[in-house]
Amino acid sequence: DSIAADSAATVLDLVSLLVQRRSPEGWAAVELVAAGHTQSSAADVLGVSKQAVSQRIRATAWQQEQAGRALAATLLAKADQ
Repeated sequence: DSIAADSAATVLDLVSLLVQRRSPEGWAAVELVAAGHTQSSAADVLGVSKQAVSQRIRATAWQQEQAGRALAATLLAKADQ
C-alpha cells in the first residue's frame, strides 16, 4: 500500500524533527527515563529537581515521539501487506 508507506515516511520525518530539536539536557533526561529510571531517580543522577526532569521530558516531546514511532510501524506493517 503506497499510501501507507508514504504516510509512514511523513510520520518519520516529523519524528526526526522532534529528535533533532532536542537539547543536550533533554537528551540526558530522555535517555535515563528510557533506560528505566523514574523521573525522581533521573533527577538524582542529573543533580536537578524532579520537576526539572519532568519539564525536560515534556520539552523533548518524548511521548509524541514514541507515539509517532508506533504509528509509523503500524503504517509500515500495513504497507507491507
